[in-house]
Amino acid sequence: MKKLFIWSGIISLIFPLLFFFLIIGGSGEQPTPVNPNPNLTEEQLNFISQIVSGAKQSYEETGIFPSITLAQAILESGWGRSGLAIKANNLFGIKADSGWKGKVLEMPTQEHVNGGIITIIARWRVYESWNESVIDHGKFFVENSRYKENGVLDAKNYVEQAQCIQKAGYATDPNYANQLIQVINDFGLNLYD
Repeated sequence: MKKLFIWSGIISLIFPLLFFFLIIGGSGEQPTPVNPNPNLTEEQLNFISQIVSGAKQSYEETGIFPSITLAQAILESGWGRSGLAIKANNLFGIKADSGWKGKVLEMPTQEHVNGGIITIIARWRVYESWNESVIDHGKFFVENSRYKENGVLDAKNYVEQAQCIQKAGYATDPNYANQLIQVINDFGLNLYD
């Protein structure tokens, strides 16, 4: 009997408190999420959110750091706004070589050659989605021996990996590694590694 009296007393205290917190606690609306990096706009956060899970999946399968994948997508596609990203879902500027069996899009591009910049018409890989582009990006590094030979797949961190990617000749820009590292640092992309 004494136990029943104690429990009824506890319950009579809990319910009013619970009711109070529900009423005072507000309308039940969730607070607006705070941008984890004030350098990122809402549009940029949206772009990252669309490809980050693919970048993490690619890391598990290939060892390409998510920060590298995100930084390359940002640099190569202008946050998904480039003509190649829009027309071909190609976020990384990956060209269609003779081994590519998928669809191809021909578009002009600028290349650094002998200290100058020239415009050429290149053949680009076409993807069905950005996620497909992200997954193929990692496979591209694994399937091309020059990246393994230059240490890309053995890199211990994003700085080392960026330098190895440049050394292997991913891009013709002689400052490519520094640009990747700068994007990663500016936007805190290493938080995804």
